[in-house]
Amino acid sequence: MFQFIKFTFFKIYCNLLISSESAGDPIERIESFGHVLMYFAPFAFIVGVLGLWYEGNKVFTLSAAGFVFGNAIIGLVAHFMRGDFNWETFLTKTMKMVVIIAGVYFVLELIISPIGDNQITDGFRSTIQVSTLLWPGGKILKNFFIWSGGEHPPKWVMDKLYNFKNNGDLNAFLNKSERDEHLDYENENRDESPRYNKNNRR
Repeated sequence: MFQFIKFTFFKIYCNLLISSESAGDPIERIESFGHVLMYFAPFAFIVGVLGLWYEGNKVFTLSAAGFVFGNAIIGLVAHFMRGDFNWETFLTKTMKMVVIIAGVYFVLELIISPIGDNQITDGFRSTIQVSTLLWPGGKILKNFFIWSGGEHPPKWVMDKLYNFKNNGDLNAFLNKSERDEHLDYENENRDESPRYNKNNRR
């Protein structure tokens, strides 16, 4: 994608350069060439920076795009099922999410960029990337949780999502506690319990 954008800007640059060459005297050519550089250079710089950033964050970028798309599809289905779907509202909410995600992440990335790459910034960058993915991703999981009647994802996963949104503790979010393992064990063995089967037969 960025290669195509760079090629497009390069083609525009060449066309403008040819136009400046067709100017009258040498002074006018120099002035025209200076104007071309003045307008083209910032765009070329931005595209180059975005290209380098994308190469280092390809998985995050594709995941964010996939989550936004998935959340949009699930929202579309949910509103169709309720009979209150509206294209204008759907597109507005989706674009609003895209703008907010890109804007907030861009600002946070700029805040830590002067510090350079080190263990602290890497940890913070990982945290803001997970937080960014959890907004559309959390909405997807919440819908699945509701549709499954609270069966899946497990409640402890939803609790971790809620806690991470509040405290930003990435280690607590990624590490599974003994309590979580105990809840998983109870859920796995619930169907095999005679008492549970007896209650289901009533």
